[in-house]
Amino acid sequence: MNEIKMITEALQGSEIQAGYDAGKIKKWAKTFQELKNPRVVKLYPVRDTRYDDSLYRTFAFSLDGKDIDEQLLTQIKEVMSQVEIGDIRYDSVQSAGFDYYYLEEGTGKHITDGRGKSTMKDEDRSGVMNISDMFDGIVLYTGCAHFNSDIKKELDCSYAFIGMEKEPDEYKFVAMANKFLKLPSTVETIWEQASGDEEETNPVVKKYQSVMQILTYVLIAAAIIWYFFFR
Repeated sequence: MNEIKMITEALQGSEIQAGYDAGKIKKWAKTFQELKNPRVVKLYPVRDTRYDDSLYRTFAFSLDGKDIDEQLLTQIKEVMSQVEIGDIRYDSVQSAGFDYYYLEEGTGKHITDGRGKSTMKDEDRSGVMNISDMFDGIVLYTGCAHFNSDIKKELDCSYAFIGMEKEPDEYKFVAMANKFLKLPSTVETIWEQASGDEEETNPVVKKYQSVMQILTYVLIAAAIIWYFFFR
């Protein structure tokens, strides 16, 4: 049976295939069944990147759940190969936010700058979002793993589900780790495949770095205060 069909049936409350994590499926199913027109989509890795001790994987999927043909996939990979690592890191942060999945029905283009209910400004868009909008009906996003223990949970994913959470354009997207679906791993050689560190030049990325640096300092200061005054 087709993998997408088996996963869809399990999320709809039908038979759970042997090997699937029943507890995880039931949790996903609750979310899946609350969405309008939910569907399972296949995830296609289009670039693996590493920076310091972190790994990033950018995925592509078709919003309507159809397969992406090899020719189009090759085009997406070629464009993504030109993206700065800093922009990919920035996209991993944006991808984790709900504003990332305000999408035009059918085209999959991101809605920003006050259109619809999105609060994301045009200047806060990542380069990956802009590339995503170049391909009609295709959506890109970036997952991140800061520790080895996160790789199989965050990056080792072959399928996800997406559906309308709030009309007219707010989607809910959930990636499903392969380990919960008893699917072969796709990350065994990810460290070797991932492109390496490079200098950050994008001004939007530098803004993100500055914010993260300030946050790091705040956390360190809070830890010091706790250690000396409240321990």
